[in-house]
Amino acid sequence: MTVRDARAARQNPAYRPASPTPSLSPRVPRPVPSLAAVALLGLAACAGAGAPVPQGIPPARPAPVVATAAPWRFTPAATPRRYLIEQVTTLALRVDTAARTDTLHSRVVVTLTPRGAALDVRVDSFTVAQGAAARPSFRLAEPVRALGRVPGPGRQPIFDDPRLADCASPVGAVLQAAREAVVLLPEGVAAGARWTDTLQTTVCRDGVPLQLAVTRDFRAEGDSAAPRVARAARLRIEGRGVSAGDSTTVTGDGTATAALALDPATGALDTATGESTTHLVVQGTRRRSTVEQRVRTTVRRAGGAP
Repeated sequence: MTVRDARAARQNPAYRPASPTPSLSPRVPRPVPSLAAVALLGLAACAGAGAPVPQGIPPARPAPVVATAAPWRFTPAATPRRYLIEQVTTLALRVDTAARTDTLHSRVVVTLTPRGAALDVRVDSFTVAQGAAARPSFRLAEPVRALGRVPGPGRQPIFDDPRLADCASPVGAVLQAAREAVVLLPEGVAAGARWTDTLQTTVCRDGVPLQLAVTRDFRAEGDSAAPRVARAARLRIEGRGVSAGDSTTVTGDGTATAALALDPATGALDTATGESTTHLVVQGTRRRSTVEQRVRTTVRRAGGAP
């Protein structure tokens, strides 16, 4: 199934365009019940083929796996796996001398099903609540489903989905949230192995195209009975466009860390915890604003039928 019609979505006052970045408008916004609870660091995981590389951001070359012990032996399963992803996001925005801080809580239930050289991703539910509010301020109208092709062992799925180019659709944001449960290992992984991948993509926010480049470093830990992976990521952001009628330039960077516990039989993700921090500078001709986004993420297996 697909998401609701974009025209209907825009008529909902609780809906905002799908993007994890705060508004670029030169003002201190009121609390936004939007999809901002998803961290920027995940966006590049959904990059399509041939995504442009941001100027001034040299792409890192993928590093080979270097292991110091016998490779772990997994038997990948083709059965669906269901996960609950919970995120707490703190957004701190400063415009001139005014400042505001908002907190958002998101819950995502996603089902992942391997299909040969592809990964079937279905986001069953996605809710966002603001502050201490008990009721969600945003709820996905219906499940979102997308098929990502996997170009090789350890490579991230590529979603050739036209909905990702629609800034008024929440598909990009919900797939971004779902990627927290996606762990695809390269061949020959064992304790002590290290490898790197680099991802690039372009997204938009308030009419400003943002070019992102993410470099992720992985380290295998533990043993075959309790395999774990430590992940560290670095992000660069560049963009230029017109927001709220003002010529705007966006620059930023971010870092993230995560601890991933794997299923010793299949090598799929079992549980994960992580933190990320992203800093943005939005420079217009009239004003300059800064944004700091901090995200805490937990992932665990979810019960219920997939």
